[in-house]
Amino acid sequence: MNARRAASLWLALGETCKGWAIHQLGDFEGGLKLLRQGVLRWYVTGAALHTTNWEICLAESYLLQGDAAAARSHLSAARAHCESYGENYLAAEIDRLEALLLQREGAPTELIEQCLTKALDTARQQGTRLFELRSATALARAMAEHDEHRAHDILSPVYNWFTEGSGTSDMKEAKALLDRLT
Repeated sequence: MNARRAASLWLALGETCKGWAIHQLGDFEGGLKLLRQGVLRWYVTGAALHTTNWEICLAESYLLQGDAAAARSHLSAARAHCESYGENYLAAEIDRLEALLLQREGAPTELIEQCLTKALDTARQQGTRLFELRSATALARAMAEHDEHRAHDILSPVYNWFTEGSGTSDMKEAKALLDRLT
């Protein structure tokens, strides 16, 4: 790899990560602009590795903004890239975001819970504890309206597995939901 291409890849990685972080912190317009710029730069280099992740970041960002059509487009691209390139380590996140997108689109609760259960099962099979926590939290939130006890039973053991990271947003979100369920 020549130095120019390597520099372009590093710049794309930096822009993408920084854009995602800025977006997550609340600067939706600025963050999304930088995220899109980084992903475009990534594509221009011809790189294929981690493209599933970048498409997931875009889908999640658009979903957070309420743009279901754009989120759906990027989630479909993530799923296609995951299948084509074997980036299966993100399969649980794709299913979790699919469920959240279905929820935004007004799909039946059973379908949403089915997607989240698939995400949770995939995360468990892969041993991806963070994705397991995210999926369990989303599933427990979806179930809480009709079965608080079961929702608690799903989330509690996943949350209690962690011994560190209580200050992270994922752990705070899970803890707040558990507190509400007890």
